[in-house]
Order: sequence, then C-alpha cells, then structure tokens
Amino acid sequence: DSLTFRLVTRQAPDPRLYEGALPAFARRHQRNSRSAYLSETHIFSPTVVNEFRFGFARELNKLEGYHKGATVAKAWGLEGLRLGTKGDLTGVTRIDFVNFSHIRERGTYFWMNQSFDILDNLTWTKGNHIIKAGMLLRPNEPNISDYAESDFGKLQFNGFASNFDYADFLLGIPIKSSRYQRAQPRYNRYKEWGFYIQDTWNVNDKLTLNLGLRYDYTTPVVDKNNMRFAFDLRNGNLVVPNQKVIDTLVNPLFPKNIPIVTAQSAGFPERALYYGDKNNLGPRLGFAYRPFSDNRTVIRGGYGIYYTRLTWSTMDGFSGGPFRSDERFLNSITNGVPLFEFPRPFTETGSVPTQSVQGLVLRPHTPQTQQWNLTVERELAASVVLRVSYRGFRTNQLLFGGDINKPRPSADPAQSDFFRYPNFWRVNYLQNGGIQKMNALDIHVERQFTSGLTFQAGWTWAKDLSDIPGGEEAGFIPNVYDRRREMADMHNINRQRFVGSFLYELPFGTGKRFGSDLPAIVRYTLGNWQISGVTTFATGKFLSPGFSGADPSNTRTWGGRPDRIGDWKVSNPSINGWFNPGAFAVPPNGRFGNSARNVIVGPGVANFDFGLFKYFTIHRSEERRVGKECRSRWSPYH
Repeated sequence: DSLTFRLVTRQAPDPRLYEGALPAFARRHQRNSRSAYLSETHIFSPTVVNEFRFGFARELNKLEGYHKGATVAKAWGLEGLRLGTKGDLTGVTRIDFVNFSHIRERGTYFWMNQSFDILDNLTWTKGNHIIKAGMLLRPNEPNISDYAESDFGKLQFNGFASNFDYADFLLGIPIKSSRYQRAQPRYNRYKEWGFYIQDTWNVNDKLTLNLGLRYDYTTPVVDKNNMRFAFDLRNGNLVVPNQKVIDTLVNPLFPKNIPIVTAQSAGFPERALYYGDKNNLGPRLGFAYRPFSDNRTVIRGGYGIYYTRLTWSTMDGFSGGPFRSDERFLNSITNGVPLFEFPRPFTETGSVPTQSVQGLVLRPHTPQTQQWNLTVERELAASVVLRVSYRGFRTNQLLFGGDINKPRPSADPAQSDFFRYPNFWRVNYLQNGGIQKMNALDIHVERQFTSGLTFQAGWTWAKDLSDIPGGEEAGFIPNVYDRRREMADMHNINRQRFVGSFLYELPFGTGKRFGSDLPAIVRYTLGNWQISGVTTFATGKFLSPGFSGADPSNTRTWGGRPDRIGDWKVSNPSINGWFNPGAFAVPPNGRFGNSARNVIVGPGVANFDFGLFKYFTIHRSEERRVGKECRSRWSPYH
C-alpha cells in the first residue's frame, strides 16, 4: 500500500483599501483558504488496484469596514436606525452629494465555501482490456451573508432646501433617505454524486477503443435554516418551506398584500422548493486508429455527453425577498418645516419599494452538452507533425430568463401599464430551453526541439452560436417570449485565430556547428545565444449595436437593439469611426428591433513578440539566462 497526505493553507489579507476619496473610510479584505488531501492506493493483485481519496477544502472571503457602524451612528447623533441587531456590523451611514465626494464605507460581508471529496477508483486489467470504475461524493456548503449598500442608512443631499447640497447637509435636511434590515446569512447545502465505468480496449496493434458511461446527480439545494423562498407561477404567491419560516424569518415590514404560503399548501418540495434532475446519464466513446503500417499516421475521434450542474441559479434566486426590508423616505418642506431632518432623518415608517423577485421553473433540467471531435495526425518528417482536427459541441436546456411581468410587444402605449402579477414590478423567471452550438476547424504543425530548433503554428476557424447572452449558467433576454431573436455569435469567440511561435539556438560557440575552434573569449561572447518569437493574428470580437431612451415595444423596456437597415461596414475603419451608425435605426412603434446580437465585428489583433537571450555558465551544474524581449501590437487587422 501507499499513503499520501498533503495540507495547504493560504492567507492573503488586504489590510486597508480606501473607499472613495476620503482616507478616513476604508475596508479590509481577508482571503483565507485551507485544503487537505489523503490518498491510499492498495494493490490487491498485479491486475487489480484500488485508489481511495479524501479531500477537504475551505475558502473564506471576508470584507469589513474599519468602523463599527452603530458606534459611529451614535457618535454622529443619528436616530431611528434600529441599531439593536447591528452591534457587530461595520460600515458607516452612506452620505451622497451632488458636488462632493460621497461618504461611504463597506459593510460586513462574507462568503465561505466548504466542500469534502470522497472518491474511489478501481482499475482491473484483463487481457486487452483496462477497466476502470469509480464514484465521487462531494458535499458542498456555501455560506453567504446578505449584503447591504449600507446597514446604517443612506442619506442623499441635492440642495433642494437651500439650493446647495453641502448647505443642506449642514442644515441636516436630506432630500431622500433609506434604511435597510438585512436578511440572516444563507447556509446552503447540497451534494454532488458521480459514478462511472470505462473500458480501454486494445483491439489490435492498429485500433484502440475507449468505451465509458457516467452518471451525475446534484441534490437540490437546501438551507440549514430553511431560509428560502420561491415564486409560484400559477398565482404569484411566494412559497417558503414551512410555517416556522413565516413566523420567525419573514421580515415584519415585508408588504402584507403579497401572499406567503407554505410549500405543502402550494405543492412544492418542502425544503429545496424545486425538484432535482436525475436523468443525467452520459455515454462516452473514443478511438485511436493507425491506418498504415508505417505508424506515421493516426486517426483519433470521440463523442460524449456531459452535464453542467446548476449553482447560483438554485441559490441566489431563492434568497432575499421576504427575509429583508428596505424602507425609503422622500422629504418635503411645508411652511418652511421639513418632513424629517437631523438627528432623525426618517419618518416612523417609510414606503417599501415595489418588490421584484426571481423565480426558477419547478422542475429544472440539468444543461446537457454533446461533444465530438475527429483528428488526423501525420508525421511529415523527422520531428515534424501535422494535425488537422474538427471539433464541435451542442448544449441544450440552458437556463434563460426574462421579466415575465412585462406585456408582449404592442403598438398600444397603454399596454406598458400591464402587469401580469400586479404585486410585483419585475418577475425574472428562469426556465430551460437555451442552446449553444459550436463547430471549429484546427490545423496545427509542430516541430519537436531538435538541432537547436523548435516551432509550432496553429490556425483555428470557429463559429460559436447561442440564443443565451453571456455563455454562463443562465442568461437574461429582453423579450422572454421570443428567444429565437437572440441567436447570434458569441461575443468573445474569434472567427479566426492564428498563433505561431519558434525558439532557435544560434549555431555559434562551444559544441556548436560554427566557432568551436575560436579563442575562448570569442566563443564566450558569440556563443549560447537564443532567439524566440510569438505571433498572434485574430479577427475581432463580435459587438452589439444599441439605442437608449425610447420604449418602442411598449413593454417597459427602454433602449435595446435597433433595426438593421443597411451595411454596418465602412471603407476605412478607424478608432473614430469603426462602423456605420446609419446602418441602424430606432425601431418603429409596436415592436423590438430586428437586429441580432453581435452583428458588428470589432478590430482584429496582430501581435508580435521577439526575444533575444544569452546563457552564461556560472558553474558546471548551473546556468543563467539573461536577455531582452520586445513586443509590438497592432489592432487595425481585420
């Protein structure tokens, strides 16, 4: 048997980061991580080997201000901030001006993720087969505190009382104020399960097959204290795990006109409030084939189905809401008397802003990706290899979201006042159905380091399309009723890209082709020089046109993509005019613009790096390299 253990700890403090222009206010940022790893390998026989691993990882990110907010608020004489539960929180009352720097300090915030890995792999060799099977269990515990712009109130001064913002501050008369009661920290809990079996089968000297099957399942996320809520699409109710949550965790200031019901009465799963997806079976197939007897050509290919677990969409969208409060106050002056002023810049109760929520479909599917590739590799000459590859993938069931509380596009401006759920302003609802698909061609040539020279060059053509912006776990679109309108090139995937590099040792000096018989001082000066270079060419990123201000679709969507009415290209593109603005126009009343996303191709890149280096022998067993690297970059390439 063999046993391996490793422990790694890391601390990365940022002791003082200033908040704005005033040095009295700052924050600390502490990053701590710790990980441990234990591995035991047991040899049952020459053909059966088992490996067991246990891992632990914890990462903590903590932000806090330099001042205890309650102490500062009392010293400033501010009243009405409800400081009873805020004694340990940092930060200060935020004060915003029009003509002066803001006063602010970051409040207390932490994010800590803790996970355990339990993994076992068994390898069995039988004839021409190498069979591997294993399992993974990973419990995850992401703990996240609520974040407030200011736990100790926010005051805004714009000069409405005296025509000068700072004079209003000295008078103690803000135009607006707000106070916030944060929710309790979230203690998320979920587990990842994985099982696999694969067979590497050496069919004969020319053909090797790799056959595999994997199953993945992520349990629905729950909270240790059941502090989660969901949105019921059928009736606009908010759903929480049980009555205890309503009685103990819902903030008393949350609007009473929004019904909050238990999971049992709504027919939701009690703790997670959504169902997990157990249909995550992924077959894999790969092969390597040598078609000719000279063994200088090999053909490789593969296909597999993979699953991407859902993370933030199953945690962030279930937090906040009824568990926090945000009161806002608007000041006024009547007969020379302000509605509120220092030391109590609030009224007894404030207006609670119209609520917005995020929801998730009750039975979300795990996004599924099919990947495939085919490669032909040929040794052209000694140490020179040419490789041509085709690769692609298609991802289905990506999450996409949008505001389902908006009306459909209409020529009737009155439709903009329609709310499907009148108790809410926005309802950003996530559901499955998004697609991303890519096809790419790669051509690569490489020379291994021989005779003092190595080089490689590669060219890629790729087309990556998606109807979900951003390429993340989920994306939000302006018109949730028309996802097809969003299909477009991915912003950051260049259509073409070439990268070439080389390294060459000049053939002068001791042991080289030239100059071995020259005097030592000459060999020392002229020998052991090395040059290198890297060249990159790439077409530009894809960019989207846009307009602002208007709402032609009458859906409470101000701005967006315009109509495309001409060719965006110009004859002599420059930094002052890369595209033709006349190719786009604000759409007419009653609809969204017809332009797709990312229809403009931005400036390309041509980048050259060149290096000249010399090796000096310090000792027989030690060398040092010194030199100079030059870099040039041009962007008008297109």
